[in-house]
Amino acid sequence: LIMVRRTHPVLKFVGSTSPGFREQVADAVDAIDTNALTLIHKARYTIYGVPSLVAADPELATTSTGAHNSAPSFAHVEGIAQQKKRRAMIAETYTSLVDDKPRRNARIGGAVRHEVGHVMSYILNNMSEDRLFQKAHAHDVGNLAKRVGGQTARSLRYYTAQTKRGRSEAYAEMWAQTNGGGSMAVDLTEAMPTVARYLQVVNRNIAAGRNPRANLVAERIGLPGRLETLGRLLTGVPKTGKRTTLYVKPAAEPKPQADAKPVHLARDQVVAATAQSDGDRNAERMAAWRARRGYGRNGLAQVEPKSRSTVDLRA
Repeated sequence: LIMVRRTHPVLKFVGSTSPGFREQVADAVDAIDTNALTLIHKARYTIYGVPSLVAADPELATTSTGAHNSAPSFAHVEGIAQQKKRRAMIAETYTSLVDDKPRRNARIGGAVRHEVGHVMSYILNNMSEDRLFQKAHAHDVGNLAKRVGGQTARSLRYYTAQTKRGRSEAYAEMWAQTNGGGSMAVDLTEAMPTVARYLQVVNRNIAAGRNPRANLVAERIGLPGRLETLGRLLTGVPKTGKRTTLYVKPAAEPKPQADAKPVHLARDQVVAATAQSDGDRNAERMAAWRARRGYGRNGLAQVEPKSRSTVDLRA
């Protein structure tokens, strides 16, 4: 067992590997942003350089890769990132699918960055499943054929599948391509520009020591935001530019109401209504007038009886 440490403690080499391989892996790791490496180290992840994935972990020889580039096992793969084991491994050799013979890894730097992209997603709370990233991914996939053509779009199905695995691979490869170069020849930043802008915002935040999700909003990555969407719903006006203005339709003018039909009252009703109205307007004056003249509520004069002490008994 040989273990070599380079400039950062996240990198280790296990097993018998060539000096050239170790140099390429170390150069790729050293080129990664320091703050990103610090996050990886604090999360207790390790990047391993190994002779082959199966030599480093024999269990991988019988572990299915699922849809991993149609490889039947990890013996045919150049790299792997494992969340539960908190590690990423880069292989110097792998088994060819063509003749089942060992082949040297010809894309070491891209493989390092791709697997580190997976690790970054893991330590950022599985960022490839972030709601905004899912929207960005779906938006780009929906416009992929128009942007790059049907043949290229079909060749990218590994990264464009609307599944958790597809989004995970798109995140990892885009992280790699926005940090020095990925593991594939196709420029994914042109094929999936919204996803690219998403990762660019994340990269700038990490490099500046900010929260990776700072300023990570729909408008910043080219998706219609809440105000724009609401404005289009209210007005029915399609998007016309990058800047978004919320327009609200003016309230409709009130409809003219029909003229009220005349009401015919009997003469007694008119007299009674007029008398009631007059009585309401003069209530206070009438109450004062009655009080001065000794009238009660029943309209009769109130006469105070004389007390016994004032009665003339001689009469």
